Amino acid sequence: MLQAQHARATDLLETGNDYLLQCDEAKLNRSNAVAVGQFMRCAGYIQGFLEGHTALIVVSGAKPSYCYPDNVGTEQVQRIVTKSLKDNPKKTHLPIALLVEKALIDAFPCAK
Repeated sequence: MLQAQHARATDLLETGNDYLLQCDEAKLNRSNAVAVGQFMRCAGYIQGFLEGHTALIVVSGAKPSYCYPDNVGTEQVQRIVTKSLKDNPKKTHLPIALLVEKALIDAFPCAK
């Protein structure tokens, strides 16, 4: 009998450590459905983050904090975030939203 698996508190994406544990494509076991589901949730998180940033800019008229080209996709952003976290292990205990923002600012600074 198959039982539905529910997200545990440890499955939440709250910190950079959580992101590295669940979203590192290099460690993804593609034969494990739960791991693939977690990885897809990571893609959804990144997509939502990008869309939220765009909505904030449109609604508030604020200047964007990063300026990524139109042809940059979610998978590329996931790789950028993963690399940034691996390059800065002293900060992975911080909230993932702050770390994603920092990675995108570093990768795609806006022209001044």
